[in-house]
Amino acid sequence: MKQITVVSLSSGDPELLNGLTLNALKAARTLVLRTDHHPIAAWLRQQGIAFRSFDSLYDQTEDFDTLHRTMAETLWQEAGASGLVYGVPDPLSDGSVLCLLSCRPSPEDRVEILPGIGITEGYLNRCRGALQEPDRRVAAAFSLFTADYDPNRPLLITELDSEILAGEVKAFLESRMADEDTLLFFSDPDHPPREIPLYELDRQRTYDHRSALLIPARSPEDRSRFTLSDLERKADQQLALFLRRSDADPADEAGPEDPDEAADALAETLLKVVHRACLAKAMGEFDLRDVLTRAYRLAGRLPEP
Repeated sequence: MKQITVVSLSSGDPELLNGLTLNALKAARTLVLRTDHHPIAAWLRQQGIAFRSFDSLYDQTEDFDTLHRTMAETLWQEAGASGLVYGVPDPLSDGSVLCLLSCRPSPEDRVEILPGIGITEGYLNRCRGALQEPDRRVAAAFSLFTADYDPNRPLLITELDSEILAGEVKAFLESRMADEDTLLFFSDPDHPPREIPLYELDRQRTYDHRSALLIPARSPEDRSRFTLSDLERKADQQLALFLRRSDADPADEAGPEDPDEAADALAETLLKVVHRACLAKAMGEFDLRDVLTRAYRLAGRLPEP
């Protein structure tokens, strides 16, 4: 049986390392850090604790999926019965740790993640005033493009480690936000964030694995772009208001129809809308988010900007 112990290195301040993490680092026969550029590396050298890192892999792989898979496979190859310790800034958001769990050579092999303070806590504690909503999302920059962005929830984007990646994140957000919308940019979790507009996201002086971005939650009233959930809430509000004013029954409004047939008809209509929006997107005309935004304005009788 092989075992890998994952420890959180947080922002690099040794005082943030708990007893479990310190013992694991000092007792490790084999210690691997995700990157040597983490501030904890200097402290480890001062303590005489030997380690190696995966820095050479960053220039050898074309994308983060390949990078994380290669890291995980290498760790499993080197892990033995005596165990291996792997240090990352935050195990809960690290893609290589997820790969460790998903590509175990055998069911008996174990990954133990020691409890500790992750780097994410540093960012969140620095911007509590901007986090009015407890329901928030945290995503590493490389994984942002596989899921949609809900502007009703705060979003913390971590590992914004290059100008190129910052530009890709900006392009992803430009179809969902206005260029002048304010974001909070972290150079690192040890200092307060700076307010920047979206259009300056890829124009910062430096980027590294500790750079991060917080997008505060915005209500529909404070936005120029809208989502399907926004439109659904608006329609629910309008229906509730209509029913209160008219004492009507929702069943009367729907009419005598079979629910399955009605759902099928609406699904067919929705599919046509999506297909048409995708075609328009391919032609550079508009996309589905533009359609949703216009529908929201029509539902609320909002004037065009």
